[in-house]
Amino acid sequence: MKTLAGLSKPVLNLDGEPLRQPDRVVGDKLVEGEKITVGSIIANSLARGSSVDSVRAMDVALKIHNAKGTIELEDADFALMEQAVKEDRTINNMAKAAALRVLESPEKAKK
Repeated sequence: MKTLAGLSKPVLNLDGEPLRQPDRVVGDKLVEGEKITVGSIIANSLARGSSVDSVRAMDVALKIHNAKGTIELEDADFALMEQAVKEDRTINNMAKAAALRVLESPEKAKK
């Protein structure tokens, strides 16, 4: 088991500002788009991807989606996540680099 931390970190643009979802109108108010986080990038890459084990990929995606910043996962899940992020053609290099940096520095889970 390894601990994956940093899921709530925002993806930053070249000026160091968080990337955001587009603003939207709710009722008669303009609502600012939410910050895009590393966790959302990893979870969505898993969900969009095509994996030999689709059920496991979706289970991991949901765990990450519902996590509050840190999560413990099996070692094999890290390879699955890394592959999904690397193969995702819909995300830009800023988002991909942020996700891969978090995936490359997991901590061994304490028993």
